[in-house]
Amino acid sequence: MSVKETGEKGASIVELDDGGGAEVAFFPTADILWADKRLEIPKEASAEDAMAAIEKAKDGLRSDERGVFLRIEVDLNSRVMAGNDPAFFFTSEWLEAARDGEAERTDFVWPLSMNLTARQEWDHDRLIQSPHFVGDLMRLLERGLDMDDVLQPLFHHSIGKKFLSPLSESEKDQVIQEAEGLLVSRLLKEKEQL
Repeated sequence: MSVKETGEKGASIVELDDGGGAEVAFFPTADILWADKRLEIPKEASAEDAMAAIEKAKDGLRSDERGVFLRIEVDLNSRVMAGNDPAFFFTSEWLEAARDGEAERTDFVWPLSMNLTARQEWDHDRLIQSPHFVGDLMRLLERGLDMDDVLQPLFHHSIGKKFLSPLSESEKDQVIQEAEGLLVSRLLKEKEQL
């Protein structure tokens, strides 16, 4: 078993009856289950609420038949981390706490890793009105980008075009939203450090 193979592993048992019908039953064969879990911690949550969400996710995967190795992705709102270095607070405290008591259990859920994605909140309308670089960037994004022009070199590349299919309009919108979020969060982070 490999961490690349998450989810149930086993065999399907098919029983055929004389009338031509079939009954299929899944028979799990793995002693250990590899799992991935993504958690979103809301902005009103405290660090204790975040730990409770992690424990709830572990309990949801717990099984009498096997142990579970778990990779956790946590989306944190910046308010949860106020006053703390998120990387230190997250990795040193939460991973250790999530593993507490699991080594002694036969129905263990062992967190292998936790990855943190910290989200900053900002007021979109306020940033657009800003006379600074961030405001200029937001106004440029607001006018819209011709995604076909932007992606043209990628989709016309001799190797790239073999592996890519054209993006739908919703996928293009998602790319723009994610890029906006990434740019603004990085720029605001840089501004706070100055």
